[in-house]
Amino acid sequence: MTSRFDQPGEKRPFCVVPIRAVKDRRLKISELRLLMALGHYANRAGVCWPSMKTLEADTGIGATDIAKMIPTLMATGMLRQLNPNDYDQKKGAWGYSNRYQILWQGDEPVPTYEEVRDANLLQPHDDRDPIEGSGARGTLVDHIDTRKHVEAFRAGVEAAAGWRPAEVAAGPAMALAEAGIDPVATRRQAEAMTRALAAERRGVPGFAEISAVLLAGVQTSNVRESVVHAPKQGKERAKSGASAPK
Repeated sequence: MTSRFDQPGEKRPFCVVPIRAVKDRRLKISELRLLMALGHYANRAGVCWPSMKTLEADTGIGATDIAKMIPTLMATGMLRQLNPNDYDQKKGAWGYSNRYQILWQGDEPVPTYEEVRDANLLQPHDDRDPIEGSGARGTLVDHIDTRKHVEAFRAGVEAAAGWRPAEVAAGPAMALAEAGIDPVATRRQAEAMTRALAAERRGVPGFAEISAVLLAGVQTSNVRESVVHAPKQGKERAKSGASAPK
């Protein structure tokens, strides 16, 4: 049976908000609804950036009122607006939507570069950056490759464990795509490691673990190639009768 989690670009059928926001009598119901709409697209670090159009559609609240409510959520310590300068991003690099962080406890540190860009795939399809990043624009091809690795990881875990991970961090997928690793290899590694841990009753491997193994394999392969190629050059030189450089 296919769930909504399996459909790229589909919204998650839930939202996450701080329980302290529910208990905070300073917040109006409409402000809590807005926070819930933001929580629909937030990752574990609380990062999200649905557009004004998306928030209007989700809440039924007008853009003017939403613009007034955002500062209230910030003043009550429920929300933080992220600054692109904190991530070496130029002004305007984040396009037309501000990046926000929902504060679960109220004292969370500013999210890392990885945590910001990991939220990209959780945003509504039309609000995503074409390439994962803390807002920097890239190519659509890069974005598609990243998504392929995410889906490959999920498929591999499902094949071995019988269930499909719902929320997957995109950072490891980006690293795999940038290294030129085939998504098929990601799927196979995810399935193999999941089966191995299941046999030991140790749960499911994280995407970061699988990515690290694959990337280590690429680095080892590159080292081996550099070692193997040097002697072959010497043999070819000997066969041709050329003297080796002194």
